Amino acid sequence: GSVFELPAGLSRVELLYENRGFANGGEKMEQPGGIVAAKLADAARIGGAPVDGWKMQFVDGTDNRPEVKTDFDDSRWHPVAVSAVDANQLPANQTAVFRARLNLTEADLKSGRWNLNFGRIDNSGWIYVNGQSVGEASDWSRAYSFDVTRRLRPGTNVIAVIGLNDDGDGGLGAPTFGRQIKSAPVRLNFFGRPAGVDGQW
Repeated sequence: GSVFELPAGLSRVELLYENRGFANGGEKMEQPGGIVAAKLADAARIGGAPVDGWKMQFVDGTDNRPEVKTDFDDSRWHPVAVSAVDANQLPANQTAVFRARLNLTEADLKSGRWNLNFGRIDNSGWIYVNGQSVGEASDWSRAYSFDVTRRLRPGTNVIAVIGLNDDGDGGLGAPTFGRQIKSAPVRLNFFGRPAGVDGQW
């Protein structure tokens, strides 16, 4: 999901969605796409505490990375700074895995729902918590937020992000972790019909 700040006094919002295509086979073939829900939050953005202690290791691809597993040994990886929104840890045409840890108590897990947020993932990213996928990022210019509540457990939780940078500097920018803010559903009005729907593509 994404969070957008609305100017004061704004009463109408229009959302434009670009369909970049769908898989022709495999598990992702029936994955839904488009804008499925919208909520009006009582704060301008999802808050949270910065996630510190990140490490990074360059890798040779994005598929089947053992580095996302909880028990992977990253003790020899180098620390990396990710606190700024500008993501600049990855040179062009490079792939890396980023890892960090969160410590939570049983009381923390019972106190609400939790989001893992990124100010930027440049250019693409695959996000894992405790070895399980929680989402993907494909647009370097926007922030991302993932509901990770069901992937968390008491004690140490491992966050892993596979980052792929296509051009210029890239990487992770400003990751935070915090409780979901209160929000209310907003009705989405549908205008027109996509050509693919009318043509039964």
